[in-house]
Amino acid sequence: MYQKQVILFQYSKMSVRHEILLLSELSYREKPNIDVLEKLHWIKSVRKYRVMPKPLVSVVMSAYNGQRYLNDAIASVLSQDFRDFELVVVNDGSTDGTASLLEAVSVLDSRVHILTNEFNRGLAASLNRGLSVCDGEFVVRLDADDMSKKNRISTQLTQFRKDEKLILLGSNANYIDAAGLRLGGSDLPRNDWTIRALFGIINPFCHSSVMMRNTLLTRHQLTYDESYEIAQDYEFWSRLLKFGRVKNLSEPLVNLRLHSKSVSETKKEMRVQNVRVQEKYLEELFGGGSDG
Repeated sequence: MYQKQVILFQYSKMSVRHEILLLSELSYREKPNIDVLEKLHWIKSVRKYRVMPKPLVSVVMSAYNGQRYLNDAIASVLSQDFRDFELVVVNDGSTDGTASLLEAVSVLDSRVHILTNEFNRGLAASLNRGLSVCDGEFVVRLDADDMSKKNRISTQLTQFRKDEKLILLGSNANYIDAAGLRLGGSDLPRNDWTIRALFGIINPFCHSSVMMRNTLLTRHQLTYDESYEIAQDYEFWSRLLKFGRVKNLSEPLVNLRLHSKSVSETKKEMRVQNVRVQEKYLEELFGGGSDG
């Protein structure tokens, strides 16, 4: 019993840095060391009896065979200078080591909650499942291959506290390659008017950068349209715009990874689905007309 108490004490003193180092060790193993996992499972069994208050922020992530970059994405969330959040990760039917990594993370940090799809359902369906269990007043999005900067959540919360009518807030992004090297950066429209003016031409938000008022999503039962395999975020914004103010911060708060398997690379289908959103948005904005 004394030994277990010592282990628990050591766990409670672990810094985020130590957590990240352990995640780094486990993330590239399909079957992590059994002794390590047994200790972590014991910690989880003790911790489950604690009553956790609802967090202010919920971070939602979907992962499908994302083991290679998932560790970096999760570490960027756990390293935030704002601590009152939960991280909801949906394992979307992964067949690599994603499940083992997520299990280890959920044991290390009680704020991490894992949902598992029995088969690959796609991003929109997985995000909807994640949103359905979010307890936070605000929802933050991050893809499993992207990274948030340390001050991302705190910076966005400051803006929401200044403007009670703000419902959707994004930021610029740094583009990085598979190795994490910077390729460039975005230059997105910033204020509400400009975003609305350009919405029928471009998607004015980086999905991994947004924070939304979850109270609004819940009140109006707003979810992603699962018929959109790629442009589900663009379509989602088109419906959110009617409920309040939106904006982007000029500061890049996320690193957006571009690689052969990323959604950002499937440009042809994205163009097709973007046109669907644009036509729908412009028709609702100006009203449907007839050719005759």
